[in-house]
Formats: sequence, structure tokens, C-alpha cells
Amino acid sequence: MQDLDNRPPFKEYADGNFNTSFRYELTDKTGKKVASAGLKDQDICVP
Repeated sequence: MQDLDNRPPFKEYADGNFNTSFRYELTDKTGKKVASAGLKDQDICVP
């Protein structure tokens, strides 16, 4: 990030593409419940 202004523009940006992924290790029941609730909420909130 420190030299971001010195880099050339990123030309492969595609507006509307959702190509970011996240991976988390869920090690207990609480983490799994929270993740499940978050996914259900996302299904409701994101068209």
C-alpha cells in the first residue's frame, strides 16, 4: 500500500464481478453457529 500511488493503474478490474473469497477455520460449535447465521442473513440481505 505504501507505493500504491507509484504503481500503474490496474486494468483488469471488472465492475460487478464478485470474485473475492474468504476462508476461515471453524474450530468450535459457537463459530459454526455464528457462520451459519451470517450466511442465512446474507441470503436475505444480498439479492
